[in-house]
Amino acid sequence: MLSLAPAAVIAAGVVAGFFIGVVAAIMGVAGGELLIPTIVLLFGTDIKIAGSLCLIVSLPTMLVAFARYSRDGSFIVLRRHARLGARLAVETDQTRIESSDERQADLTTPSPR
Repeated sequence: MLSLAPAAVIAAGVVAGFFIGVVAAIMGVAGGELLIPTIVLLFGTDIKIAGSLCLIVSLPTMLVAFARYSRDGSFIVLRRHARLGARLAVETDQTRIESSDERQADLTTPSPR
């Protein structure tokens, strides 16, 4: 944590927030990759708390986007292709389980010397 006066920390937080917002808007990302380190370094919070704060900050944006997409019917595509999405999810999960089993087997098998 930086050792600054409380007013300076608040001012630095506002300036950092502005620049993070600009960079995030230009890059088209939520800004968590910049927001979390800023919260940790500037305010000295735990990284888990910083990550939780980042999620809380982005929650209103996600809810508004979900409402807008729901209203204009954008999720109809997902409903039409629900079988495909479910199949991909199951197969991806199954592949992950199989590769995890293979890695576990590699760890338990003694290597030849």
